[in-house]
Amino acid sequence: AKGVGHCAGVWELPAVSAATGAQGASAYVTSGGNVTGTATDNTYIGKFWEAKTNGQTVAQVKLNA
Repeated sequence: AKGVGHCAGVWELPAVSAATGAQGASAYVTSGGNVTGTATDNTYIGKFWEAKTNGQTVAQVKLNA
């Protein structure tokens, strides 16, 4: 299989609508593939590039930061 994988850079990713995160705070991904600021039961992916507020369905995340 061929494809492109990215492991760095700033990306706009789908996010848990109710999740929040300050700029520079740790960002995690849920088992459903959405960004959250909650560490419990989720996988670290980087830092919020911009603040994420309640109601936003996407988040700007710097991967592997």
